[in-house]
Parts: sequence; C-alpha cells; structure tokens
Amino acid sequence: MKLIHRVFHFLFPGAAMNRSLRILVVLNMVFTFIVGVVAPFNAVLVIKIGGDVL
Repeated sequence: MKLIHRVFHFLFPGAAMNRSLRILVVLNMVFTFIVGVVAPFNAVLVIKIGGDVL
C-alpha cells in the first residue's frame, strides 16, 4: 500500500489519495496483472484447439 501511495504522490504531487481511490487503484493493478498472466495461456489454448478469437 505504501508503494502505491508513493507512486501516486510522485505522479500527482498536489492530489490526495483517499481510501476509495486507493481501493480502485489496487483492484485495477490486480486485474491487470491477472489478465497479463492468463492471456498468453488463453492464446496458446485457442491456437491448440484451432478456434478463432472472435
């Protein structure tokens, strides 16, 4: 949590980061990480079964 707080204050020095914004930032980071980890496996699976993305 401290790292997120420091990064936020580095990017936006005059802004305050309240609890709800912190929760949204953490959830966005977690979601982005999960998608980044799962997407390559999904691509390999789709290629293996011969399907199309859409």
